[in-house]
Amino acid sequence: SYYASVHRAVLAGFLSHISHKKEKNNYEATRGRETMIFPGSGLFNKGGEWLVSAEMVKTSRLYMRVNGSIQTAWVSHLGSHLVKKNYINPWWEDKKGEILCYEEEKIFGFLLSKDKIVPYGRYKPEEAASMFIRDGLLGEGALKGKEPSFLLNNRKVMLEVQSLEDKLRRKDIADENFFLEDFYGKNIKRLSQSMAKPQVVYDLRQLTRLITEMGDKELSFTLEDLLAKPDTSAEDYPDYFVQGDQKYTLDYNFNPGEEDDGVTLRIPVRKLPLLDPNKVETTIPGKNRELIVALIKGLPKEKRKKLIPINSHVDVILEQFQSESELPVRDQLAPLIYKNFGVTVAPSE
Repeated sequence: SYYASVHRAVLAGFLSHISHKKEKNNYEATRGRETMIFPGSGLFNKGGEWLVSAEMVKTSRLYMRVNGSIQTAWVSHLGSHLVKKNYINPWWEDKKGEILCYEEEKIFGFLLSKDKIVPYGRYKPEEAASMFIRDGLLGEGALKGKEPSFLLNNRKVMLEVQSLEDKLRRKDIADENFFLEDFYGKNIKRLSQSMAKPQVVYDLRQLTRLITEMGDKELSFTLEDLLAKPDTSAEDYPDYFVQGDQKYTLDYNFNPGEEDDGVTLRIPVRKLPLLDPNKVETTIPGKNRELIVALIKGLPKEKRKKLIPINSHVDVILEQFQSESELPVRDQLAPLIYKNFGVTVAPSE
C-alpha cells in the first residue's frame, strides 16, 4: 500500500529510530531507552507492535513524533547489513535427511524473529557434519528406508558383535579403540576432500553424491575390523541345536541376574521327550571348557586336589575331547583323566 511504501522509505533512513511496544503508549527504543508516543501523534493509543519515528524529542521524557507502524520483516530486509543472526537448537530431521535449526535475528538488541527453520549445515557446516554422523548415521531408527548400503552392512556387523558378546558372555569383544563416530568422520572427510568439488558432507543428499562419485568401500567395515582379538570366533557357538532332521533355535543372552541370562533352547513341549540329553550337553563346543571345569570342581576333594591347577589340566583334556561323540560327557571325561593324569574317576562322580 501507499502508506507501507512510505513507512519503508522512512525506515530505510531511520533504522536506529525503531522501537518495540511494552504497554499502551510506552515503548523501548534502541540502546535500551524508554520512550513514549507523543500525545499529539495520530498513533497515540493506536500504536502497533513496532514503530519507526522520524523525530525523537527529549523534554521531561523521551517522546516519539512522526511515527509509523512497521513490520519486523521490513527491518530484517532494509537493515540486513546490521542484523545479527544466530543459529540455535539444531536437530536431526529424518524426513529431510539433514540437520535443521532455528534462525534468530537481532538488531540493536531487539529480537526480530526466532522461529524460521533453516538448514544448519548452510551456516555451521562442520558442526552439522558431526551431528549428521551422530544423529543421522548412528541415530537409533534414523534414515529408516533410506539407508545407504554401507550403513545397512555396518548395522548388520554391529548385530553380529552383539550376538558374539552374548555367546561368549563377554563385553570386551569389540576393539575399544574403534569408535564409529571417528570412523565415519575421518573416512567421509578424506573421501570428500578427494572429490572433483571438495565439500563438507552434512546431509544425506551430499552423502549420496559422495558415494556416487567416490564409492562407499572405505565407509564399510567387517566383523574382523571390530574385534579386539582376531581369533575371536562364534564357530563354537551354533545358532541351532540339530538332532536328526530336526533343528531348534538357540538364543544367547548375556544379562547376569536376569531370567533370560544364558542359553535358551526353544523347542515345542511335545518334543522334549525326544531330546538326547547327551547331545544337548555338548551341542555348544564353546561351552565345553566351562562344563568340564564345573565337573572337575564337583569331584571329591582328594581327587580334585590332584587336578590342580584345573585350567591347565582342562587344556589337555579339551585337545582330546570329542563334542560329536555319542558317549555322555562323564563317560568321556573319566578315561581321559585317568589316561593323562593317572587319577581314577568314576563317571557317576
